[in-house]
Order: sequence, then C-alpha cells, then structure tokens
Amino acid sequence: GLDEVLRPRLCVGRPIKGGVETTDDPLAKFATTSDMLSTLMMIALTAEDNWEGFAFDIHQFHQSTDIPDDARPIITTQPKGFEHTGPNGEPANEMFKWLNKQMQGTRTASAMANAQLDRLLIEVGGFRRTLGDSRVFVLTHDEHGGVRLAMLSDDGLGASEKPAGRHYTLEIVKKWYKISHDGPWQVHRGFEARSVLNRFE
Repeated sequence: GLDEVLRPRLCVGRPIKGGVETTDDPLAKFATTSDMLSTLMMIALTAEDNWEGFAFDIHQFHQSTDIPDDARPIITTQPKGFEHTGPNGEPANEMFKWLNKQMQGTRTASAMANAQLDRLLIEVGGFRRTLGDSRVFVLTHDEHGGVRLAMLSDDGLGASEKPAGRHYTLEIVKKWYKISHDGPWQVHRGFEARSVLNRFE
C-alpha cells in the first residue's frame, strides 16, 4: 500500500522523555512539491509560448542540507552494520544516532531543504516565488529572458524563453548542489511531455 511505498528505511523521530517519538504518517516525511495543476499549467504555457522546456535532478538534495544548530535535533536508530554500544556499555539497541545532515524521509527534511533552495533561488538567483504555488518560481531577466521553475523534491522542471535562461538557472543551482541529470523534458509523473521541434505534446 501507499504506507509501505513511502515508508523510509530508518525510523526517525525526535527525542522525548523515555525514548524517541516517531510518526506513522508516511506523507509527513517527504518534501513538498509543486502542485500537479501548477505543473500542467507550466507545460501548457511552455508549449503556447514556444519556450524551451528542461528538467534536472539534484543529487542527494536532502542530504546536502545541513541541520542548523538551533533546529530540533533528529535522532534515529542505529543503521544495521553500524551499531555501537554506549560509552558505559549500554546495548546497541538502546543507543541512537544524532544526525548532522538531513536524511530523506525525516519530518524536517522538507522544510529545511526547501528553505535552503529558496535562499539560493531568491537571494542569489533573483527568482521570485509565485503567489499561487510556493514551489514554483519565476525569473525576469534582461539578458537571460524569462524562466519558470517548478521544484518537485529533488527534481527541477523548468521552461525558459531563451537557452541562456536555462544555462543561468542550472549554474545558479550548481552553486550549492550537484546536478546528476539535466536535459529536455521527457516524462513527468505518469504522463509524457516529449519535445517536438521545441513544442510539446
């Protein structure tokens, strides 16, 4: 079922008196993404405007996000093969790991990773967040033209008025992240958006 598909491999929660609090809600553990309607509108507008559509994948998006010192700590059971007993001989199954980096599947990964990406796109790249969807950004630039960008967890789905807009966007993202894949749109969440002479079907 859906619960099993989305369940992270490690049980993660926050420390409470007497142990660690965990959640059974699988949807609470994954990064927010742009709404499907926003994505469909972007594809339709890209086709109508005859803009260049592109996509990219941020490698290890959540794991590339530091956990701030003032944030609620993330505590996890020890991964299999990396168990250690406590300093006073406590059994390994009673010891937990305190994470320094985000891990996909944690309840805080979404908010922190999105906040880091927002700072990059808005403060460094000059994008602005759209009013209708917090995960859709737009850029109006004299040299690079217009760019629309939707973020879907670790995937970026974009459209640019000029090729320079695409290159600018990717270079901005590469300032903080490693991009494991980029190219034209091919398939998006169960439906196809294939490039045909710079148009889309």
